[in-house]
Amino acid sequence: MLQGNPVKLEKSGTMDLFSRVVALRAAGTQVISLAAGQLDDDTPEYVREAGKAAIDNGHTRYTASSGAFELRQAICDKYLREWRTAYEPDQVLVSSGAKHAIANVLFATAGPGDDVIILAPYYPSYPQMIRLTGATPVIVRTDISNGYQPDCDVIKRAVSKKTRAIIVNSPNNPTGAVYGHTILTGIAEIASEHDLLIIADDIYEKIVYPPAKFESVLSLGNEIAQRVVIASGLSKSYAMTGWRLGWACGPIEIIERAGLVQSHMTSNACSISQQAAVAALREGDAFI
Repeated sequence: MLQGNPVKLEKSGTMDLFSRVVALRAAGTQVISLAAGQLDDDTPEYVREAGKAAIDNGHTRYTASSGAFELRQAICDKYLREWRTAYEPDQVLVSSGAKHAIANVLFATAGPGDDVIILAPYYPSYPQMIRLTGATPVIVRTDISNGYQPDCDVIKRAVSKKTRAIIVNSPNNPTGAVYGHTILTGIAEIASEHDLLIIADDIYEKIVYPPAKFESVLSLGNEIAQRVVIASGLSKSYAMTGWRLGWACGPIEIIERAGLVQSHMTSNACSISQQAAVAALREGDAFI
């Protein structure tokens, strides 16, 4: 029944494996899942209570498509506190998870004839999301021999006139690699030289073990921040995978276009989850 030329997509390897785990457990099999990235912990109690209160207090209607102002302000406060980057609420798009935020940004910035660079090994949905926009994923491989650290010379050779963006995921899923200052500086220099957007998937920013230390691309200063979109959320750090809540922060023209995409696709993220996220952000990192 399919007609035309639909985009050919592969299954999400992560979700396919996770579905198999669920089926095995339902059949009584004891199995340890290394598929979906989520903590063993439950969502902290005070965040759960905030979600319950949101229902009781009537936060069950539409919010602004880009997210409740209170939450967007709390997200701005986080980046000012942690990275001294001053976002305004209009530079924040609240979405149904960081994956959704990245997809919105890709649809807003890439299309047929464009290339988007991703570093392998990579989160399985990156190339599929890029293909959905009509753009082409360009794979730059990293190697276990140096801890999966990207080689900036190799990245530079992958750039062409068609390249629009590079996705940077540190701490990385699935390798666990954490990119240091030198690597991030090299990627930023490439982006500046070739007028590229950096999409920084920081969803694992709080899941870092010594001696590794997370460094945001935002640490490189305000000039590079003008060509960076940060995608993150609370799914990993606050054990909130099922709440489906994430965000994108960046230059207002990109966030506005990504917001237009979201407004036509899904409208706002869950209003109840947004209230719970405000509670999580206001309490700081004690749970983590």
